[in-house]
Amino acid sequence: MSEAGEGTLPAFVRNRLGAAAPFASFGAAAGDYGAWRASALALYEAAVAPARTEATVAAGTPADLGRFRRTPLRATFSHGGEAAGAVLTLAGTAPSRAILLLHDHGGYFDLGWAKGFPLPEAASWQARLYGGIAPAALLAEAGFAVVSFDALGWGGRTVGDPSGQQALAANLMQTGLTLAAVIAAEDIAVAGWLARHPFAADGLAALGFSFGGFRAFQLGALSPDVRAAAAISWMGRRADLLAPGNSMANGQSAYYTLHPSLVTALDYPDLAGLVAPRPMFLRTGNRDRHFPQATVRAAHGDIAAIYEAAGAAAKLDAGLFDGAHVCPPAVLEAAVAFLATSRG
Repeated sequence: MSEAGEGTLPAFVRNRLGAAAPFASFGAAAGDYGAWRASALALYEAAVAPARTEATVAAGTPADLGRFRRTPLRATFSHGGEAAGAVLTLAGTAPSRAILLLHDHGGYFDLGWAKGFPLPEAASWQARLYGGIAPAALLAEAGFAVVSFDALGWGGRTVGDPSGQQALAANLMQTGLTLAAVIAAEDIAVAGWLARHPFAADGLAALGFSFGGFRAFQLGALSPDVRAAAAISWMGRRADLLAPGNSMANGQSAYYTLHPSLVTALDYPDLAGLVAPRPMFLRTGNRDRHFPQATVRAAHGDIAAIYEAAGAAAKLDAGLFDGAHVCPPAVLEAAVAFLATSRG
């Protein structure tokens, strides 16, 4: 019999969270950055390996949208899945630097890649979280080719409502996969395709907000094709984020970022730190209810230590902004400026 009032975070679980630092974290290393990075990356790659896939991408007929040109894309993965997407460029240009724009979660599954593009159906979402700006438009104006695809669960691959996330995660686990690994593997596959495209001849970067921010630093860690990453509003230490009342402790969306084999080995700042020595931009609001200020500051310190050890301290731009769980225009503009001047 369970103890009355145990709830979903029973005492023994909380005790395990606070028992010790992950055994392979940078903080537990003996100071050999190169050896730590090699072993940590091997653990991360092993967590994703069962879901590894390749992507082929077909382009549709471009649409001229005044200042922009949008071309529909469809990715076909070797595991059998498909994902709709698009590329946005300034009309009349041929960019040679690309951004993989990784869309957010937000509990809204009807739109995926479209959330960040200048489309009427995305306007209300952008007003709510992006200050009325379409991130893809801002990036295209900065000279990037902006590519985005539906992640598993969104857009043409929708799970329908929040309860569908846990059903999807459970069904994947029944086949030996995890939802987090599938997301990572598909993003890596798309980055591999894009890196070989003329759009990315002079470099490929990743940018995202919220769940998209997690995907951005994850992709930067796992894909050598990504030369720089910008992650907005997703950072903290695992034990802090699993506090009672925090969204990560509620299941549902947590499956998208949960790699079970890593939970005793590496913390989230370690995963982000694997982007080093390449440039990385990190911002979180000081009133973000999902990522409390104290854990964000601690995580930024952890990541800074990794960058320092990598001899790349100047390539990390991490900080807080005044705001909640949003992606304000000023922060997005700062991220775009950072990526525009970062060459890896």
